[in-house]
Formats: sequence, C-alpha cells, structure tokens
Amino acid sequence: MEPFLPNEPECHNCTKLKAKVGKLQKKVSYLTKRRQELISRTEKNVENDEDETDVSDSEVCSDTRTTDTLDSLEETDVSDDDDVDWEINLEDDVDSSASDDENNTVPKNLVRVSEGTKPGDEPKFVIFYNMLVAIFQHFCFHCKWDKPSVEVHRIGTMASVTQKCNHCGKVYCWKSQPSMFTKHPAGNIMLSFGIMASGAKISQTLLMFKHMGLSAISPRTYYYHQKRFHFPSLLRHWKTYQASLLGELKEIEKPAWSGDGRFDSMGHSAKYGVYTMYSNSISKLVHFELFQANQSGSSNAMELDGAKQCFKFITEKGLKVSSFISDRHLGVAKWIRETHPDVQHYNDLWHVNKSLKKKLFDASKEKGNEAIQLWMKAISRSTRQGFGEMIVAKWVSLIRHISNKHKDHPDELYTECAHGEVEPRAWIPVGTSTHDRLSMILLDTKRLADIKKLSCDGQTSCLEGFHLTLNHWHPKMQHFSWLGTYCRHILAILHFNENLNREKRKTAGGASYYNVVFPKFKLGEEVVREVAIHPTYSYVDEIKNILFTKEKKELQKTIDVYVKKVPESLTSQFTNRRTRKEAIDMQKKRRSMKTLLHPPLPEQQEQQEKIKQAAAEAAAAEAAAKQKKKTPHCRKCKKPMKGHPRGHCN
Repeated sequence: MEPFLPNEPECHNCTKLKAKVGKLQKKVSYLTKRRQELISRTEKNVENDEDETDVSDSEVCSDTRTTDTLDSLEETDVSDDDDVDWEINLEDDVDSSASDDENNTVPKNLVRVSEGTKPGDEPKFVIFYNMLVAIFQHFCFHCKWDKPSVEVHRIGTMASVTQKCNHCGKVYCWKSQPSMFTKHPAGNIMLSFGIMASGAKISQTLLMFKHMGLSAISPRTYYYHQKRFHFPSLLRHWKTYQASLLGELKEIEKPAWSGDGRFDSMGHSAKYGVYTMYSNSISKLVHFELFQANQSGSSNAMELDGAKQCFKFITEKGLKVSSFISDRHLGVAKWIRETHPDVQHYNDLWHVNKSLKKKLFDASKEKGNEAIQLWMKAISRSTRQGFGEMIVAKWVSLIRHISNKHKDHPDELYTECAHGEVEPRAWIPVGTSTHDRLSMILLDTKRLADIKKLSCDGQTSCLEGFHLTLNHWHPKMQHFSWLGTYCRHILAILHFNENLNREKRKTAGGASYYNVVFPKFKLGEEVVREVAIHPTYSYVDEIKNILFTKEKKELQKTIDVYVKKVPESLTSQFTNRRTRKEAIDMQKKRRSMKTLLHPPLPEQQEQQEKIKQAAAEAAAAEAAAKQKKKTPHCRKCKKPMKGHPRGHCN
C-alpha cells in the first residue's frame, strides 16, 4: 500500500463520510441528552403518582404517552437543532440550499403543535382530493367493514367528509377545520384575515387559487368576514395602541410634530383625503383624519380640514404642539399663523429643496446658463442650522460665494464665509447673464420667506416614507370604501411604526451590509444605504389574538360605532339622477336606435367615384405633359438647335 501524501487532494467519499460521522455524533449527543430529560421527567411523574392515593385515567395515559415517546426516540432521526418546533422563518426558506420536496425525510421538518394552540397559529397544509378520500375508503370507522361510500362537500377552504357504511348503515362525518363564532370555518376566517393583513388583492389571490385548483372563499364571503370580524379586531387594537402613544407623549414637555396630507388618487378629483400626524419626539405616527370630498366641499380643501381636525384631537387629549413642520401648504400656514400664534411653524426642507432644484434645472437648460448645473449640488446642500434670520443671511451670501467673493457680505449676521481656502472652480462672475438669472432664483422674495422658516431638526421625510408604505395597503389606482380606507391606513401605520427604526443587518463577522444604487434623479450619483433586517409583524399577532378571544357581540358593538361615522356617498348630492333601472333602459334604447347617414350611402359612394375619376384624369394629363418635351432653341437667334452650327451665334 502506498504511503499517504499530504499534498494529494483528499478523497471525495472520505469527506462525505467525515461530514456524516460529525452529524451522527451530534445526533447521538442530542438523543442522550433528550433521553435523560425524559427519564427524569418520568421519574418525577412516578414519584407524584406514589404520593397520591387515587390515580386518574388521564394521568395514566400521560405516563404511557411519555414512555412511548421515550422508546420511539431511539428509532427517530433528530436534527442538529435543539428546537424542532414548527416555526415560520422566511429567511431560512430563502437561504436553504435544498427544497422542501428534497427534505421530506429530514426530521427538521417535523411538525409539533402543543396543546392549547389557537387555530390561527396551527400549521396548515394542502391535501389533494384522492389522498383525502383514500383515508375514508379503507374501512368503516364503526364496524370496520371494507370500502364504505364517501362524499366530500366544500365550504370555502374547508372539506366536509361524510362516510356511510353499506354494511351497518351508520354515518361518520369529519371536518377538516374547527369552527369559529359557532358556524364559520376557521380556515375561511384566516384566509380573509391573511389577505387583509398582507395588503393583497382579493381578486389576485382568488385567481392564484383558481390556477392551483385550490378551494377558496368567494369575494362576498371575504367582504363579510372583513366587516364582521377583521375590521372590529383591528379597530379595537388601534384604540389601545393609540392610547399608549398618547400616554407616552404626555410625559414630554415640548413635543415636536409633523403633518402631511395624502389623497387616494392623482389629479384634483380625489374622493378621499387623509392627514397624518407624526411625532418627531418619539418617532411614531400617532393620529390621522380621513375626509371624503363632500365633507369638505372639494378635494383641495380636504388637507386643510384634516390639519384642523388633527390639531383639535391633539389638544382635546391634553397634548401640546410646540412646533409643527409641514410642506409649503399656504392654507395650513395661514391657519396656524392666525389661530395658533404660539406654535412655531416650519417648512420641510425636502419640499423647499425640490422646488428649488426644479427651478435651477430649468434655468440650466437655457442657452448660456449651462454653468448653473455645476452649482446645483452645492446650492441644495447649503447649511440651514440657526434661527430664521441667520439662515437667510447664509443663503444671501451664497450668491456672492458663487462669484468668488467670500468676505464683506452685506448682512451683519454673516459677513464672511466659514470655509478656508477653496480650489479653483467654475465661478460665475457678477454682471453676467448667468449670475443675474441665478440671483433672480435664489433671492426671490417668496423663496427667502420659505428659507427663513426651514426646519432645523425634524422633517416630514418619515411621512413621505409612510405614504410609500401606504401604497402597499391602499393603492391609488384602486377604490375602497370609507371604512376600508380607514382600516387600511391603520394597518399601514402599525407596520410603519414597528419597522421604522429596524436594526441594521450584520454579517457573521459584524460587518454591515450595504446597498448601492444609481437613481435617475441623482443624475449618475450613487446612493449608499445600510441594509436593515427583515420586517417584523408582531402587530398582526396582536390583532389575531383579539380575533380569537373576543366574542361576536363585542366585535359587532365596535363596528357599529364606526359605521355611524361613515359619510354619505358622493352620489347622494345628485338628487335628480336616474335610477339603476332607468339607466339600463336608456342604454338599451340608445343601442337599439339606428343612425341614418346624411347624405345617404349611395349618394356618398357616387360622389366618391367622381372624386376618384377626376383625380385619375388629372394624373393622366400631368403624365402626358411630362412625356411631350419642348424642342430646344438657341438663346440668341431663337432658332432650333437641331442643325445649328456650333459657335455660329457667338
């Protein structure tokens, strides 16, 4: 046998065997540990039984079950993990190298459900018809006779199996799901709850089920569950959650607030408008007001009315508004200035910067003003810290800085630039058309007023991020009822508050994950962000807990309170509109009418033939004229060129 050479590559089979031995050693240690735990648990149960004079049947069954479990553990292959309970982990599913179909024999997929587990927390599976019927066709569950008749009935996602024996005549009924609220299958309730909580569309979900051939509920059942069970559970949780936020804010002496409006559709004909209040002090969304267009008189007035109602709610709860940050909504600014003079009102930096960038970009496209584009980034990143007058003084000095003048600024608050020596740049001299155009933009009176009210610390950027989150639960291109819109805003707020300040994702060595993108609006500049951990959904578990613990009467009382708040429909203001039957009859009448052509069709065809004939004659005449060439003549003597001697008329 040849000696082993260290430099030679190790055998592939040996590597696999070593890995297998390592796994087996781990399993042996786990089984030994688990066996000792079960033995000690069994001994304790035996000691307790000896102390008691009477032993109940249930205790005997418990001991027997423990002993059977102990014996079966020696023949069971256990995974490396200590915790083998069923748990959803999306990250493990994504990172796993093998699919679930390949791991069907690995004990890691062992499913366990402890006693007292709620139906909503139990794992659910998909079972095929033939596999289900085969179980009940083996024998009668009463007399053990072979091949009884089996019928399967569908109630949404639930299968109801009826077994009837041809020998004893007895009937055995089995249902695949427990019932909730006396008569509703739990799977149907959980399906509609999952659709609502995830923000999925009912139409797309049912279409997916249809393609799979999976039994599901109808849209009508979904909306029934939503109104009777899910909305009340969500509203009860929101009431408790909001109360805890308000209690936390009462301990803050001078809380700062931000507010912004959002409409349910683009344009100026929105049906719903919502105004959301964000607390910069605790970094949470606290309250929102939902308006319908007919409540405010017009779509544009809903944002101002929403701000008024939010301020009213905050003051009624005993909270203060020391400072308020919003976009440049003139109506909100005027209302705060007149009715709340003690509130410091600031403009959001992002909205002011967005308007400024648009003006600068348009000016840079003008002929001769291309140099403005080189200064756009520097202008938009100018410092803003300080009080209003100081911010304006810094801003006015910017136009001198661009012309390479860094001292002797006219404002006494800021007479000299704070930077040191600067490298040569594309300065814009004073007196040029580009400098005059830039001064017109930067020193505009309205812009200086906006710059003076810039917020130093808090911004409405979180509200803009919330509006993006809200688009998942409440898309702008889809219509919802008033109550559906209200509840979907609550879902978006709960998700946003829970996942706003997520921890950053780290590698095993402690390094951070980064995501580098190049968005179009940055004009080629990169944006680097740290990658956060996956979102959490603990609020869904809390809502689900209310759904499974509250009675139907309690949920009905909750929904009745909010149903009274639903405003009248927009069509109620049109009193002279046709009824549904009249509208259908009018459409049928219009479709049955025959439209007569004037002039009649034969006359139109005759005129069309005349036009074609005239066009053909004109084309033929033009072609004949081109074929007949004019005889060339001499320019001086006017005689034909044919036979004309060369140079005769020179």
